[in-house]
Amino acid sequence: MTAGDLRHNIAIFSPTRGENDAGETGIVWTYVRHQPAQVKPLRAWEVERARQVQTNRTHLIRVRYADDIAPDWRIEWDGRIFNITGIINPEERNIELEISCEEEGAAVTP
Repeated sequence: MTAGDLRHNIAIFSPTRGENDAGETGIVWTYVRHQPAQVKPLRAWEVERARQVQTNRTHLIRVRYADDIAPDWRIEWDGRIFNITGIINPEERNIELEISCEEEGAAVTP
């Protein structure tokens, strides 16, 4: 991976238990840091759920190695939210991480 590959600036968030703006207790996303990354779309498909069509998109996000990113975290980039579905440390060399994500999408009524 070269520096030129990391042309996207992502924000990484971890879940914590706390109160949201409405005073309700639940998961609150806590900002961890910004990090240079490579964001690559992999595929898209549509699923019909409860009479709504939802588009699911998967992405592969590559970043320099960090030992504190967990599978229940999420990433924000360009106004979009990506839920982490898996993390791979290629060849266990601690150089980079390949993060599989599913983009949160808005459901559209047909």
